[in-house]
Amino acid sequence: MSKKISLSLITVTIILLFPIYAFAEMTGLEKARQYLEANPPGPRSAVVSSLNGWPIHPEVQPALEKQFHQWEREDEFSAVEYELAMLSLLKTGQSLSDGSNMDLLSRLYVQNALDGSGLEGISGALYVYNASGQEISQSQPNSPNSLLDRITAAQQESGGFAQTAGDVPNVKVTAQALTALYPYSHTSDIRSTIEHGLKWLISQQNSDGTFSDNKISSCSATAEALITFSVYQPAQTFFSGYNRLQTALDLFQNEDGGYSETLGGVSSPETTELAMVAVYTAESGTFPYYAPEYYPGYTPEPESTSQPTEESPWFIYGKFFFGFILIFFLIYLLLLITVKIGKFAEKKKLPGSLAAQAEKKNTAFSEDTIQMHIPMQAEIPNFDQIPEQESEMGHSDNNPSS
Repeated sequence: MSKKISLSLITVTIILLFPIYAFAEMTGLEKARQYLEANPPGPRSAVVSSLNGWPIHPEVQPALEKQFHQWEREDEFSAVEYELAMLSLLKTGQSLSDGSNMDLLSRLYVQNALDGSGLEGISGALYVYNASGQEISQSQPNSPNSLLDRITAAQQESGGFAQTAGDVPNVKVTAQALTALYPYSHTSDIRSTIEHGLKWLISQQNSDGTFSDNKISSCSATAEALITFSVYQPAQTFFSGYNRLQTALDLFQNEDGGYSETLGGVSSPETTELAMVAVYTAESGTFPYYAPEYYPGYTPEPESTSQPTEESPWFIYGKFFFGFILIFFLIYLLLLITVKIGKFAEKKKLPGSLAAQAEKKNTAFSEDTIQMHIPMQAEIPNFDQIPEQESEMGHSDNNPSS
Protein backbone atom coordinates (compact mmCIF):
# COMPACT_ATOMS: atom_id res chain seq x y z
CA MET A 1 0.00 0.00 0.00
CA SER A 2 2.86 2.37 0.85
CA LYS A 3 4.35 1.79 -2.59
CA LYS A 4 1.06 2.71 -4.22
CA ILE A 5 0.83 5.90 -2.14
CA SER A 6 4.41 6.91 -3.01
CA LEU A 7 3.81 6.26 -6.70
CA SER A 8 0.62 8.30 -6.59
CA LEU A 9 2.36 11.22 -4.86
CA ILE A 10 5.19 11.23 -7.41
CA THR A 11 2.71 11.13 -10.29
CA VAL A 12 0.62 13.97 -8.85
CA THR A 13 3.77 16.06 -8.31
CA ILE A 14 4.80 15.61 -11.94
CA ILE A 15 1.31 16.51 -13.08
CA LEU A 16 1.28 19.72 -11.09
CA LEU A 17 4.85 20.87 -11.63
CA PHE A 18 5.23 20.22 -15.36
CA PRO A 19 2.36 22.44 -16.53
CA ILE A 20 3.49 25.14 -14.10
CA TYR A 21 6.97 24.96 -15.62
CA ALA A 22 5.49 25.12 -19.12
CA PHE A 23 3.34 28.06 -18.04
CA ALA A 24 6.43 29.85 -16.72
CA GLU A 25 8.17 29.29 -20.08
CA MET A 26 5.12 30.64 -21.87
CA THR A 27 5.17 33.83 -19.80
CA GLY A 28 8.71 34.55 -21.06
CA LEU A 29 9.37 34.18 -24.78
CA GLU A 30 5.83 33.17 -25.77
CA LYS A 31 4.21 35.99 -23.81
CA ALA A 32 6.58 38.49 -25.45
CA ARG A 33 5.58 37.07 -28.82
CA GLN A 34 1.89 37.48 -27.99
CA TYR A 35 2.55 41.07 -26.94
CA LEU A 36 4.27 41.85 -30.24
CA GLU A 37 1.53 40.19 -32.28
CA ALA A 38 -1.13 42.22 -30.50
CA ASN A 39 0.59 45.60 -31.01
CA PRO A 40 1.66 47.62 -34.06
CA PRO A 41 5.08 46.51 -35.31
CA GLY A 42 8.21 48.43 -34.34
CA PRO A 43 11.34 49.04 -36.42
CA ARG A 44 12.83 45.58 -35.67
CA SER A 45 9.65 43.52 -36.08
CA ALA A 46 10.79 41.78 -39.28
CA VAL A 47 14.25 41.17 -37.81
CA VAL A 48 12.76 39.42 -34.78
CA SER A 49 10.39 37.33 -36.90
CA SER A 50 13.13 36.30 -39.31
CA LEU A 51 15.50 35.21 -36.54
CA ASN A 52 12.90 33.24 -34.59
CA GLY A 53 10.98 31.78 -37.55
CA TRP A 54 7.80 33.64 -36.57
CA PRO A 55 5.26 34.90 -39.14
CA ILE A 56 6.03 38.41 -40.39
CA HIS A 57 3.57 40.90 -38.91
CA PRO A 58 1.01 41.71 -41.66
CA GLU A 59 1.44 45.47 -41.14
CA VAL A 60 5.20 45.44 -41.80
CA GLN A 61 5.16 45.30 -45.60
CA PRO A 62 2.65 48.14 -46.20
CA ALA A 63 4.47 50.36 -43.71
CA LEU A 64 7.82 49.75 -45.41
CA GLU A 65 6.45 50.56 -48.88
CA LYS A 66 4.93 53.78 -47.59
CA GLN A 67 8.14 54.79 -45.85
CA PHE A 68 10.41 54.15 -48.84
CA HIS A 69 8.09 56.03 -51.21
CA GLN A 70 8.30 58.97 -48.84
CA TRP A 71 12.11 58.81 -48.81
CA GLU A 72 12.13 58.89 -52.63
CA ARG A 73 10.94 62.50 -52.41
CA GLU A 74 13.38 63.52 -49.67
CA ASP A 75 17.05 64.41 -50.02
CA GLU A 76 17.72 64.22 -46.29
CA PHE A 77 16.70 61.38 -44.00
CA SER A 78 17.55 59.85 -40.64
CA ALA A 79 20.30 57.33 -41.35
CA VAL A 80 19.37 55.20 -38.33
CA GLU A 81 15.68 54.97 -39.33
CA TYR A 82 16.67 54.29 -42.94
CA GLU A 83 19.01 51.48 -41.92
CA LEU A 84 16.40 49.83 -39.70
CA ALA A 85 13.89 49.96 -42.57
CA MET A 86 16.42 48.36 -44.93
CA LEU A 87 17.13 45.62 -42.40
CA SER A 88 13.39 44.97 -42.14
CA LEU A 89 13.05 44.76 -45.92
CA LEU A 90 15.96 42.34 -46.16
CA LYS A 91 14.67 40.19 -43.31
CA THR A 92 11.34 39.72 -45.07
CA GLY A 93 13.27 37.87 -47.76
CA GLN A 94 12.97 40.59 -50.39
CA SER A 95 15.75 42.23 -52.34
CA LEU A 96 16.50 45.92 -51.89
CA SER A 97 15.11 46.61 -55.39
CA ASP A 98 11.66 45.38 -54.30
CA GLY A 99 11.05 48.15 -51.82
CA SER A 100 11.44 51.19 -54.00
CA ASN A 101 12.17 52.54 -57.47
CA MET A 102 15.49 53.93 -56.24
CA ASP A 103 18.72 52.10 -55.44
CA LEU A 104 18.34 51.85 -51.68
CA LEU A 105 21.79 50.57 -50.85
CA SER A 106 23.57 53.21 -52.92
CA ARG A 107 22.11 55.95 -50.74
CA LEU A 108 24.40 54.77 -47.96
CA TYR A 109 27.44 55.02 -50.24
CA VAL A 110 27.27 58.77 -50.73
CA GLN A 111 29.45 61.06 -48.66
CA ASN A 112 26.73 62.92 -46.77
CA ALA A 113 24.45 59.94 -46.14
CA LEU A 114 25.80 59.31 -42.65
CA ASP A 115 26.52 62.91 -41.69
CA GLY A 116 24.96 63.74 -38.37
CA SER A 117 24.09 60.13 -37.59
CA GLY A 118 27.04 59.63 -35.27
CA LEU A 119 28.59 56.28 -34.48
CA GLU A 120 25.14 54.61 -34.27
CA GLY A 121 24.52 55.37 -37.94
CA ILE A 122 27.96 54.08 -38.94
CA SER A 123 27.42 50.81 -37.05
CA GLY A 124 23.96 50.46 -38.59
CA ALA A 125 25.39 50.86 -42.11
CA LEU A 126 27.72 47.91 -41.47
CA TYR A 127 24.69 45.88 -40.28
CA VAL A 128 22.94 46.62 -43.59
CA TYR A 129 26.00 45.78 -45.67
CA ASN A 130 26.25 42.35 -44.02
CA ALA A 131 22.51 41.66 -44.19
CA SER A 132 22.39 42.52 -47.90
CA GLY A 133 25.01 39.92 -48.77
CA GLN A 134 26.24 42.23 -51.54
CA GLU A 135 29.82 43.10 -52.31
CA ILE A 136 30.37 46.78 -51.56
CA SER A 137 32.99 48.54 -53.64
CA GLN A 138 35.82 49.96 -51.55
CA SER A 139 35.95 52.98 -53.86
CA GLN A 140 32.67 54.29 -52.45
CA PRO A 141 32.89 57.11 -49.87
CA ASN A 142 31.11 55.05 -47.21
CA SER A 143 32.67 51.71 -48.06
CA PRO A 144 33.03 49.02 -45.35
CA ASN A 145 36.75 49.76 -44.91
CA SER A 146 36.04 53.46 -44.58
CA LEU A 147 33.45 52.84 -41.87
CA LEU A 148 35.75 50.42 -40.03
CA ASP A 149 38.45 53.07 -39.94
CA ARG A 150 36.00 55.61 -38.55
CA ILE A 151 34.90 53.23 -35.80
CA THR A 152 38.40 52.26 -34.68
CA ALA A 153 39.46 55.93 -34.74
CA ALA A 154 36.50 56.84 -32.51
CA GLN A 155 37.53 54.50 -29.68
CA GLN A 156 38.53 56.43 -26.60
CA GLU A 157 41.51 55.68 -24.40
CA SER A 158 39.27 53.92 -21.86
CA GLY A 159 38.06 51.51 -24.55
CA GLY A 160 34.53 52.88 -24.80
CA PHE A 161 32.80 54.64 -27.68
CA ALA A 162 30.66 57.78 -27.76
CA GLN A 163 28.00 58.86 -30.20
CA THR A 164 30.09 61.84 -31.29
CA ALA A 165 33.68 62.91 -30.67
CA GLY A 166 34.23 64.51 -27.27
CA ASP A 167 31.19 62.89 -25.62
CA VAL A 168 31.35 60.57 -22.62
CA PRO A 169 31.54 56.87 -23.61
CA ASN A 170 28.13 55.23 -23.83
CA VAL A 171 27.25 51.57 -23.18
CA LYS A 172 24.69 51.29 -25.95
CA VAL A 173 26.87 52.97 -28.60
CA THR A 174 29.91 50.92 -27.52
CA ALA A 175 27.99 47.64 -27.73
CA GLN A 176 26.61 48.52 -31.18
CA ALA A 177 30.07 49.41 -32.48
CA LEU A 178 31.64 46.20 -31.15
CA THR A 179 28.82 44.10 -32.64
CA ALA A 180 29.25 45.82 -36.02
CA LEU A 181 32.97 44.91 -35.95
CA TYR A 182 32.28 41.19 -35.43
CA PRO A 183 32.25 40.10 -39.14
CA TYR A 184 35.62 41.84 -39.58
CA SER A 185 37.31 40.54 -36.42
CA HIS A 186 39.75 38.33 -38.37
CA THR A 187 42.23 41.22 -38.70
CA SER A 188 44.62 41.97 -35.83
CA ASP A 189 43.84 45.71 -35.64
CA ILE A 190 40.13 45.08 -35.38
CA ARG A 191 40.66 42.35 -32.75
CA SER A 192 42.70 44.73 -30.63
CA THR A 193 39.93 47.34 -30.80
CA ILE A 194 37.33 44.73 -29.85
CA GLU A 195 39.26 43.38 -26.87
CA HIS A 196 39.84 46.88 -25.49
CA GLY A 197 36.16 47.71 -25.93
CA LEU A 198 34.94 44.51 -24.28
CA LYS A 199 37.03 45.19 -21.17
CA TRP A 200 35.48 48.65 -20.84
CA LEU A 201 32.00 47.23 -21.38
CA ILE A 202 32.50 44.63 -18.62
CA SER A 203 33.45 47.37 -16.17
CA GLN A 204 30.09 49.11 -16.74
CA GLN A 205 27.84 46.30 -15.49
CA ASN A 206 25.66 47.12 -12.48
CA SER A 207 25.42 44.96 -9.37
CA ASP A 208 22.04 43.56 -10.49
CA GLY A 209 23.50 42.53 -13.87
CA THR A 210 21.92 45.35 -15.89
CA PHE A 211 23.67 48.11 -17.86
CA SER A 212 22.82 51.79 -17.65
CA ASP A 213 22.21 54.65 -20.03
CA ASN A 214 22.77 58.07 -18.45
CA LYS A 215 23.21 56.35 -15.06
CA ILE A 216 19.75 54.70 -15.24
CA SER A 217 19.31 50.97 -15.75
CA SER A 218 18.31 50.58 -19.38
CA CYS A 219 16.73 47.67 -21.24
CA SER A 220 18.23 48.84 -24.55
CA ALA A 221 21.74 49.10 -23.08
CA THR A 222 21.38 45.70 -21.39
CA ALA A 223 20.06 44.09 -24.58
CA GLU A 224 22.82 45.57 -26.77
CA ALA A 225 25.46 44.38 -24.29
CA LEU A 226 23.91 40.89 -24.26
CA ILE A 227 24.03 40.78 -28.08
CA THR A 228 27.70 41.80 -28.07
CA PHE A 229 28.88 39.27 -25.49
CA SER A 230 26.77 36.52 -27.07
CA VAL A 231 28.45 36.82 -30.47
CA TYR A 232 31.91 37.07 -28.90
CA GLN A 233 31.65 33.73 -27.13
CA PRO A 234 35.35 33.53 -26.07
CA ALA A 235 34.80 36.73 -24.08
CA GLN A 236 32.33 34.91 -21.86
CA THR A 237 35.17 32.92 -20.30
CA PHE A 238 36.60 36.02 -18.61
CA PHE A 239 33.27 37.82 -18.13
CA SER A 240 31.88 36.37 -14.90
CA GLY A 241 28.78 38.56 -15.14
CA TYR A 242 27.54 37.08 -18.43
CA ASN A 243 25.03 34.70 -16.79
CA ARG A 244 23.71 37.55 -14.63
CA LEU A 245 23.34 39.63 -17.79
CA GLN A 246 20.89 37.14 -19.28
CA THR A 247 18.81 37.11 -16.09
CA ALA A 248 19.00 40.91 -15.80
CA LEU A 249 17.21 41.41 -19.11
CA ASP A 250 14.17 39.60 -17.68
CA LEU A 251 13.86 42.33 -15.03
CA PHE A 252 12.52 44.68 -17.72
CA GLN A 253 9.69 42.37 -18.82
CA ASN A 254 6.22 43.35 -17.59
CA GLU A 255 3.11 41.27 -16.91
CA ASP A 256 1.75 42.02 -20.38
CA GLY A 257 4.79 40.29 -21.91
CA GLY A 258 6.37 43.48 -23.22
CA TYR A 259 9.66 45.05 -22.14
CA SER A 260 10.05 48.59 -20.82
CA GLU A 261 13.09 50.82 -21.27
CA THR A 262 13.40 51.39 -17.52
CA LEU A 263 12.63 49.10 -14.62
CA GLY A 264 8.90 49.24 -13.87
CA GLY A 265 8.17 51.41 -16.91
CA VAL A 266 5.60 51.06 -19.68
CA SER A 267 6.08 48.32 -22.28
CA SER A 268 6.87 49.31 -25.85
CA PRO A 269 7.13 47.25 -29.06
CA GLU A 270 10.45 48.85 -30.01
CA THR A 271 12.11 47.92 -26.70
CA THR A 272 10.54 44.45 -26.74
CA GLU A 273 11.83 43.77 -30.24
CA LEU A 274 15.39 44.68 -29.30
CA ALA A 275 15.11 42.44 -26.23
CA MET A 276 13.93 39.56 -28.45
CA VAL A 277 16.91 40.03 -30.77
CA ALA A 278 19.13 39.79 -27.69
CA VAL A 279 17.34 36.66 -26.44
CA TYR A 280 17.76 34.96 -29.81
CA THR A 281 21.45 35.90 -30.01
CA ALA A 282 22.10 34.63 -26.48
CA GLU A 283 20.41 31.29 -27.23
CA SER A 284 22.04 30.75 -30.62
CA GLY A 285 25.37 32.59 -30.27
CA THR A 286 24.81 33.74 -33.86
CA PHE A 287 25.46 37.20 -35.28
CA PRO A 288 21.92 38.57 -35.86
CA TYR A 289 22.60 40.74 -38.92
CA TYR A 290 23.55 38.25 -41.62
CA ALA A 291 21.43 37.78 -44.76
CA PRO A 292 18.16 36.00 -43.83
CA GLU A 293 18.99 32.84 -45.77
CA TYR A 294 21.78 32.19 -43.27
CA TYR A 295 19.30 31.30 -40.52
CA PRO A 296 17.33 28.02 -40.51
CA GLY A 297 13.55 28.31 -40.58
CA TYR A 298 13.28 32.02 -41.38
CA THR A 299 9.87 33.19 -42.60
CA PRO A 300 10.09 35.21 -45.84
CA GLU A 301 6.41 36.06 -46.27
CA PRO A 302 3.52 37.03 -43.98
CA GLU A 303 1.53 33.97 -42.98
CA SER A 304 -1.84 35.71 -43.16
CA THR A 305 -3.34 39.16 -43.45
CA SER A 306 -5.29 38.89 -40.20
CA GLN A 307 -4.06 39.16 -36.63
CA PRO A 308 -3.31 35.75 -35.12
CA THR A 309 -5.69 34.51 -32.47
CA GLU A 310 -4.34 35.06 -28.97
CA GLU A 311 -4.85 32.25 -26.49
CA SER A 312 -5.22 33.03 -22.82
CA PRO A 313 -2.27 31.88 -20.66
CA TRP A 314 -4.71 30.15 -18.30
CA PHE A 315 -6.34 28.36 -21.23
CA ILE A 316 -2.93 26.98 -22.19
CA TYR A 317 -2.31 26.00 -18.56
CA GLY A 318 -5.70 24.27 -18.46
CA LYS A 319 -4.87 22.20 -21.53
CA PHE A 320 -1.64 21.06 -19.91
CA PHE A 321 -3.35 20.33 -16.57
CA PHE A 322 -6.27 18.28 -17.87
CA GLY A 323 -4.02 16.52 -20.34
CA PHE A 324 -1.85 15.29 -17.51
CA ILE A 325 -4.90 14.35 -15.42
CA LEU A 326 -5.81 12.00 -18.28
CA ILE A 327 -2.25 10.63 -18.32
CA PHE A 328 -2.43 10.07 -14.54
CA PHE A 329 -5.68 8.12 -14.92
CA LEU A 330 -4.15 5.90 -17.61
CA ILE A 331 -1.07 5.28 -15.45
CA TYR A 332 -3.29 4.35 -12.48
CA LEU A 333 -5.37 2.00 -14.65
CA LEU A 334 -2.19 0.37 -15.95
CA LEU A 335 -0.99 -0.05 -12.38
CA LEU A 336 -4.19 -1.90 -11.39
CA ILE A 337 -3.96 -4.21 -14.39
CA THR A 338 -0.31 -4.94 -13.61
CA VAL A 339 -1.17 -5.91 -10.00
CA LYS A 340 -3.91 -8.29 -11.17
CA ILE A 341 -1.60 -9.93 -13.68
CA GLY A 342 1.07 -10.31 -10.99
CA LYS A 343 -1.29 -12.09 -8.59
CA PHE A 344 -2.49 -14.43 -11.32
CA ALA A 345 1.09 -15.28 -12.32
CA GLU A 346 2.08 -16.03 -8.70
CA LYS A 347 -0.89 -18.39 -8.28
CA LYS A 348 0.12 -20.35 -11.37
CA LYS A 349 3.60 -20.89 -9.99
CA LEU A 350 2.43 -22.51 -6.69
CA PRO A 351 2.62 -26.36 -6.21
CA GLY A 352 -0.65 -28.33 -6.54
CA SER A 353 -1.39 -28.66 -2.82
CA LEU A 354 -0.54 -25.03 -2.15
CA ALA A 355 -2.63 -23.90 -5.08
CA ALA A 356 -5.56 -25.88 -3.70
CA GLN A 357 -5.12 -24.23 -0.31
CA ALA A 358 -4.95 -20.79 -1.94
CA GLU A 359 -8.08 -21.61 -3.94
CA LYS A 360 -9.77 -22.79 -0.77
CA LYS A 361 -8.95 -19.54 1.00
CA ASN A 362 -10.34 -17.47 -1.87
CA THR A 363 -13.58 -19.52 -2.20
CA ALA A 364 -16.57 -19.05 0.13
CA PHE A 365 -18.59 -22.19 1.19
CA SER A 366 -21.87 -22.40 3.09
CA GLU A 367 -21.75 -23.80 6.64
CA ASP A 368 -23.78 -26.99 5.83
CA THR A 369 -21.60 -28.07 2.92
CA ILE A 370 -19.28 -31.03 3.48
CA GLN A 371 -16.50 -32.00 1.16
CA MET A 372 -15.57 -35.73 1.14
CA HIS A 373 -12.64 -37.31 -0.63
CA ILE A 374 -13.04 -41.14 -1.06
CA PRO A 375 -10.09 -42.96 -2.56
CA MET A 376 -11.15 -45.65 -5.04
CA GLN A 377 -9.30 -48.27 -7.03
CA ALA A 378 -10.66 -49.84 -10.21
CA GLU A 379 -9.42 -52.47 -12.65
CA ILE A 380 -10.08 -52.37 -16.34
CA PRO A 381 -11.76 -55.76 -17.32
CA ASN A 382 -10.39 -58.10 -19.96
CA PHE A 383 -13.13 -58.13 -22.54
CA ASP A 384 -11.78 -61.35 -24.21
CA GLN A 385 -12.51 -63.36 -21.04
CA ILE A 386 -16.08 -62.17 -20.59
CA PRO A 387 -17.70 -65.04 -22.71
CA GLU A 388 -15.81 -67.76 -20.80
CA GLN A 389 -16.83 -66.20 -17.48
CA GLU A 390 -20.49 -66.10 -18.51
CA SER A 391 -20.29 -69.80 -19.59
CA GLU A 392 -18.83 -70.82 -16.27
CA MET A 393 -21.49 -68.88 -14.41
CA GLY A 394 -24.25 -70.62 -16.45
CA HIS A 395 -22.79 -74.07 -15.79
CA SER A 396 -22.61 -73.31 -12.12
CA ASP A 397 -26.31 -72.40 -12.07
CA ASN A 398 -27.32 -75.75 -13.76
CA ASN A 399 -25.28 -77.90 -11.31
CA PRO A 400 -25.85 -76.55 -7.85
CA SER A 401 -23.75 -78.05 -5.13
CA SER A 402 -25.37 -80.11 -2.45
